[in-house]
Amino acid sequence: GWSDRTRRVARYLHRSYLGLRKQTHEQVVNFSQVLEGRVRKECARLFYELLVLRTTSYVGVEQNSAYGDIL
Repeated sequence: GWSDRTRRVARYLHRSYLGLRKQTHEQVVNFSQVLEGRVRKECARLFYELLVLRTTSYVGVEQNSAYGDIL
């Protein structure tokens, strides 16, 4: 199962971007939007949790170029 932190990140992503999806009919969020205004340590944690969520097929991840934004 997921750790408590992974569950919190999944809930955060769901709550924060569900409204955005309904407004734009898009299911794509730039990871840079999620990280905006956060300190480096928190960004690293969120990135790790994103990878965990990807591994369990909760989210899909795409990066079109090296060092490009993660969608």
